[in-house]
Amino acid sequence: MLSRLRNAFDSSALPGIAILAVFFAQQSIASLLVPLGRASQLSDQALGGIMSMSSVCFVVGSVLWGFLAGTMRADRLLTLGFSGAAIGLVIFAAALNLTRNGLLASDSAFWMALVGRSIIFGMAASVVPIVSQSFALTLDSPRTRQLAVSNIGLAYSLSGICGPAVGAALFVVTPLAPLWAAPALIVFVGSLVVVVFRKHERSRPIIRSASGPRRSEGRSAIGLRAGTRLLAGVLLSCGSSCVIILFPFLLQDKFRLTSAESGPVIGISLTCAALAGLAGQILITRRWKWPPAALVLLGSVVQLAGAMLLVLSPSVVVTCGGVVLNAFGSAMSVPAYTLWIGSVVQAQAQARLAGYMEATNSLAPALVPLVGVAAYHWSPSAPFLAAAISFTCVTAWSMTTVAPRRAPHRG
Repeated sequence: MLSRLRNAFDSSALPGIAILAVFFAQQSIASLLVPLGRASQLSDQALGGIMSMSSVCFVVGSVLWGFLAGTMRADRLLTLGFSGAAIGLVIFAAALNLTRNGLLASDSAFWMALVGRSIIFGMAASVVPIVSQSFALTLDSPRTRQLAVSNIGLAYSLSGICGPAVGAALFVVTPLAPLWAAPALIVFVGSLVVVVFRKHERSRPIIRSASGPRRSEGRSAIGLRAGTRLLAGVLLSCGSSCVIILFPFLLQDKFRLTSAESGPVIGISLTCAALAGLAGQILITRRWKWPPAALVLLGSVVQLAGAMLLVLSPSVVVTCGGVVLNAFGSAMSVPAYTLWIGSVVQAQAQARLAGYMEATNSLAPALVPLVGVAAYHWSPSAPFLAAAISFTCVTAWSMTTVAPRRAPHRG
């Protein structure tokens, strides 16, 4: 039975399945937080505090688990992550359920939801990307590493597309169904993932090196080259966040659309962008044997083109096309960036690197709304021009590491 399960979850698919278990569940309730919270008499400020604290805990947890991961086995880390995430969501569901039934005051429900959804879930869920990325970047074959990292990106894309749809369908059945289905999904899929990870990583630390010392023998530094490439990841994340978060403002203001007119356009645009990202993962990142730096180069160029369309924004269609191009390019640049930075870090330092990467990726969506909105009110094209500059820097950066001798080929 275990051998059949391990064959079904091969080494390249395993990191993506682990990500899918947690973030599909998260996305299935993320879009329903406002209606569920208001129905449970939580104020908008309370809901905002829950979401903001969750992001903070995810950032703190990413750095913390990055330092601790090298001393524990992957299956034990994932057991902590999956069980903690499920417990946090159960506490959150119980808080809203008790409040809706008049058994808990709204103030008490807020603190209960804050502990469950923000602190426990945020801290526990952050371990899953750390383990998944570390496992993917220490696989033996370069092709297997590429597929594993691509599967992680694919899992995020599927979670963003299918999670809200499943949550909405369950919400129609009964409003509280998504709240209970999410932790159940984590427990079921997470248990299978832990069993398979135990078979893959039995009696080994999560991060090991075939030729170098184990993590327990000495803590390896990230290094200057990895640190500078981490900055490239910050630029990619900030640029993408500018495009996704601020384009609805531009669409409504520049073309003078009402809320009723802009709502469907924004929804269709974001859906097309999600599908474009999924297509980029499947058609290019997984199938083409590009060197990581070349894929970063191609993806950042496509994202640069999308940002420039938003700077110019001559029409509604072109503006929405810029968002779609950004998502398509991001599907190439982000997974390749993970391989690009991981290639200059020793195996025993991959967990710490993964923690830093997850922390910086989580900070951008939190900071961009504050800085980006201020820049937008100063000049509507300013944040998109800043995104274009960010993608230009990444393009130039990746060009310095692309080997000109090898042309990419399809495989």
